[in-house]
Amino acid sequence: MKTTYDPKPEILLLQRIADPGMERLEKHFNVVDIWDSPAPERDVQSHAETARGVLVGAQKGLTPAQVEQMHSLEIISLHGVGLDRVDIDHARRRGLRIAYTPDVLTADVADMGVGLMMSTLRRLPQGHHFVKAGHWADGNQPPLTRSLTGKRLGILGLGRIGHAIATRAEAFGMEIAYTNRSPRKDLPYRYEPNLHRLAAWSDVLMVAAASSPACRPWSMIACWPPLVRKAFSLTWDVASLSMRTR
Repeated sequence: MKTTYDPKPEILLLQRIADPGMERLEKHFNVVDIWDSPAPERDVQSHAETARGVLVGAQKGLTPAQVEQMHSLEIISLHGVGLDRVDIDHARRRGLRIAYTPDVLTADVADMGVGLMMSTLRRLPQGHHFVKAGHWADGNQPPLTRSLTGKRLGILGLGRIGHAIATRAEAFGMEIAYTNRSPRKDLPYRYEPNLHRLAAWSDVLMVAAASSPACRPWSMIACWPPLVRKAFSLTWDVASLSMRTR
């Protein structure tokens, strides 16, 4: 009996991706699809000697223990943005390549951030429910809301997404300052090295920092009540601002 040899490298698919992406993967690789397996750990072990790559969601990532199971692994491809779910130092020691998709979702995340800010200040969800409940048709007027124009926006983390948020906020006539691990000399915004002072100055404090060990103290500080209650004397539910830091 003649054995058929598949020259295409084997990769494990731990997250389903869109059909065009699947077609490209299957053209160049032997794709082992285990993203919906009832026993993914068992399936990973069964391909530990043959799988040369893993494609996994950036929000899920791979633990060092999972990486150690795969003896032929050469590359971890993260479907999404962010590297905080992969131990970079461990991967480097193993000589692994790590691929991800910076900038692919930058504009979308910035749009959502500005949308949330506008929704909060303009109370858009409340306005929607006001109209839906028939109050507008009855001749009632909703409460006045606040404009973004002229407000002070503090940004915690002026990376790709923070910068994209700042450029959008400029279009609304907002004044911008930021806290970062270091000043961005290529940008015109005011740098404030102290997060407490930035929060005290800001009308709106936008957190655009990565959930990583280097930024984790920022993320926790940003959730302290004295800071998050600054915005227009609103009392924020601190629990709703908690970030995934583990």
